[in-house]
Amino acid sequence: MKSIDYFTNVYSHYRAPLWKLLIDSKEVRFNFFFSKKEFKGIEISKYNESLRLKPRLVNISLFGKIIWQLGVVNSSIKSKADGLMFLGEMNLISTWVSILICKVKNKKVFLWGHGIYGNESYLKMKLRLIFLNLADINFLYGNHAKSILLENGFKKEKIQVIYNSIPSTSMNKGYGENTNNNDMKTYEMFSDDILFVGRLTRVKKIELLFQAFEKAKKINSKLRLFVIGTGKIRSKLEKNFSHLNKSIFFLGAIYNEKILEHYISNAALFVSPGNVGLACIHSLSYGTPVCTHNNMSFQMPEAEALDEKNSILFEMDDVDSLVDSILRGVTLKKKQNTSKYCKESVLKNFTPENQYRLMIDKINQVL
Repeated sequence: MKSIDYFTNVYSHYRAPLWKLLIDSKEVRFNFFFSKKEFKGIEISKYNESLRLKPRLVNISLFGKIIWQLGVVNSSIKSKADGLMFLGEMNLISTWVSILICKVKNKKVFLWGHGIYGNESYLKMKLRLIFLNLADINFLYGNHAKSILLENGFKKEKIQVIYNSIPSTSMNKGYGENTNNNDMKTYEMFSDDILFVGRLTRVKKIELLFQAFEKAKKINSKLRLFVIGTGKIRSKLEKNFSHLNKSIFFLGAIYNEKILEHYISNAALFVSPGNVGLACIHSLSYGTPVCTHNNMSFQMPEAEALDEKNSILFEMDDVDSLVDSILRGVTLKKKQNTSKYCKESVLKNFTPENQYRLMIDKINQVL
């Protein structure tokens, strides 16, 4: 059986179903190398240490965004696998070194990540293209990145889009059975309620949503906004929009999937004023349409799941466009078959099973 050593940052919670498929694979043997410690706020999944799961790496931040993964280079030197897979992030200096080791040892190199966004500066674009071109295969989350790589001379044989996935209860029973927030009060949801789930930071452009909600509320008085998540600017938002405290509900961080299912499945519209990633897959999997901006160069690849039947897009950073999209968006779910189509748009590509099949087939072609 062919084998792959996969080096990543942590065993993230949402990756658990896909990792299980890879660990149980009868076609390719996977060994996972990762860190025990939380990384960049990513929720870590529970695991039992085994010969296949090797929590031996240490993520060390150097000069801010540059990272050295202690243990990757040494393990790459000792590796007896047919191919080695790394995170497709060029700021991991240890990965550059390990790829050169693979070239000397004549090992196949796989990179798994976003690839390229299209909004990079000239220098960052050139460096990223050089880095990605070192791989034999680039596993990408979306077709937008693939098209940019093809435009820059990459051979299509070196690229495989494998999408992304999230294990919600609508597709994976048993996920999210932790007890956090079990005693939390849940509010009844109505047909004009909108929802935001994410960190309350300026990066997420949450203030834009609040400004738009205030304007939209003057037109549709039934609108209510539910906010799930925590962040540095929560207190500022509560203060600046205190006059809307009967229409805006700050629910804090929620990790219990059953409670999340209640809010997502019953909301009229999921709104992400900045970029939207796996959150849109989460929303669609529960049958709720998504509202986000229309600039794919500043979007996450999961936004490729969106179309006119399951979402409504606004002009990026335009508050009036967002107001109009919210007012029209709350009517979208009321249309016949919208929720059904939302779920189907996820099941088409964005499942652990589909990711597994696409990845394994490409590995078998190369090894």
